Parts: sequence; structure tokens; C-alpha cells
Amino acid sequence: MKSSPNRATRISIIGKSRAGGSIASALRANKNGAFVLHSQISAHALLGLRSERDAAAARQVLRRNGGPDVLIIATNDDSIDATAREALRVAGNTVVRIIQLAGSRPSTLLPAVEGVARLTLHPIQTFPRINASQLTGITWTVASDEPSAIVWGKRFVKALGAKRPIVLTNEQLPLYHAMLSLSANGIAILLGAAEAIMRGLGLNEREMKLAIQPLMERSLANALARPAGDALTGPIARGDSKTIASHKHAIAALDQPAIAALYDALERSTRELTVANGTSAKHNKLLRKR
Repeated sequence: MKSSPNRATRISIIGKSRAGGSIASALRANKNGAFVLHSQISAHALLGLRSERDAAAARQVLRRNGGPDVLIIATNDDSIDATAREALRVAGNTVVRIIQLAGSRPSTLLPAVEGVARLTLHPIQTFPRINASQLTGITWTVASDEPSAIVWGKRFVKALGAKRPIVLTNEQLPLYHAMLSLSANGIAILLGAAEAIMRGLGLNEREMKLAIQPLMERSLANALARPAGDALTGPIARGDSKTIASHKHAIAALDQPAIAALYDALERSTRELTVANGTSAKHNKLLRKR
């Protein structure tokens, strides 16, 4: 029995990830909305990885009140397929849509079942904890081979407080996710290298992180407000070979090859970006005027 258009869409979240938990919290807080939480259960329990008793209890929850209209698979990437298959088997014929949240994976990763639309929904957000407020004002990516699923997905994420959804094809998702990984982890990796240098200098890491915070925040704000190449500063962007050489000599003395390799990679990337954006020419022009 499929869902009636005259009642709220009942959503079951399979998995206990922080993203899934935040969606569940948002649905619980919006009891009178177009989308309501049917249930949230552990994927491990549903798959019988804990005990048969837990598996039976999870199946019972998933089937209660006639079952959900929509399944959201909120597990680690390797468990999506198995979890989705079992959830569809248990939930029965009430399900009209199934969703997975992994940003690099296509909606076609989900099992193909007649009458069930498949959809990838990915929040462009990091979730250090379970909290519905983390969904407010963010952007979501929506991907599916089915146009009606994309329309539904856009409406759903807006109900969760999305600023706006963007639509990609399934084929674009791996490159899109690589972009996000660079955006999210790149800053932390660079700061980790800076921390190692702080220790090499015998400086207090906490104090130095506070000291460089305004520099990092301003640099990030500049890069977000304009083409990244226009926000570059420092000796590499200026082509100051003597200062670059002194940096490399000092880093080599730390005897940490990973940091030396990171600096070399940053040097190459900075040079390529300054050339692409004409930043080197701008710096040289400014220097000639001094």
C-alpha cells in the first residue's frame, strides 16, 4: 500500500550516523510538517550483526504503523547496499523512495525496485555532533536518474532548512566529493603541518593557534570572496626565491619529510594558480612602482 498524498510523508532513517541523527532531530521537531519521522533504527541491529533479538526488534519498529514511505540509509559507504536491501525487504511495499547520504556514491548504488525512486542527498556540512541546527542554511546536493526524485529531494531538503539545493548527475559525484574533501580537510592538514613547526620552534601550540587565527580567517574570507588566485600572498606568490629557499632550508632541518613534501606541493600549486590568474604579473607590476 503506497502513501496517500493527503498525509505527511513518513520517513525512516536506517543508521546512527551524526548526519542521519541530525535529520531525525529536525523531523522530530517538525511534527506538523509535510515530512515526519516514522523511525530511526540501527543498521547493525537490522542486519543482525548484534543479536537476533535486536534484529527482530528493529524489524518490528520498521513495520509499525503500516511502515514508512521513505527510507534514508545513513550508514558508512560499505554498508549502504546491504542495509538498503534488508530495509526494503522488511519495510515491504509502503516504500516509494529510498535515499542514501554518501556524497561520492550514485543513487544507482541503491537496489532497483519497481515503484521505488532512488536518490542521493548529500549535505555540504560537517557534523561534529547530532544537532538539527547544523542543517539550517546549508546547501545540499541532489542526484538521481529520475526527474521526479530530484523534484522531491529539493522539496525535502528545503523543509529541513536548506539554503538551496544543487543538482548534479550521478557521474559528477566523485569529482564533486573530491572538491569537498579538499575544501574541508585541506585547512586541517595545513594547520597540522603548522602545529608540527610550532613544536619544532618550542612554541606553545594553543597560544600560536590563537595568534594565527586572524591570519587564517582573513585569508579564508579573502579566498571565498574572490577568485582564490587573487587572494594569494607571500613569497611564493611574489616569486621571492631567496625567502622560499630559506623556508625550505629551515623545514629540512626539522627532519619531517611529509612537511617538506607538503611545502613543495604548495609551492607548485601556488605558482600554477598565480600564473593562471595573472597574480605574478600583478605583484611584479606593484614592485616596479615602489
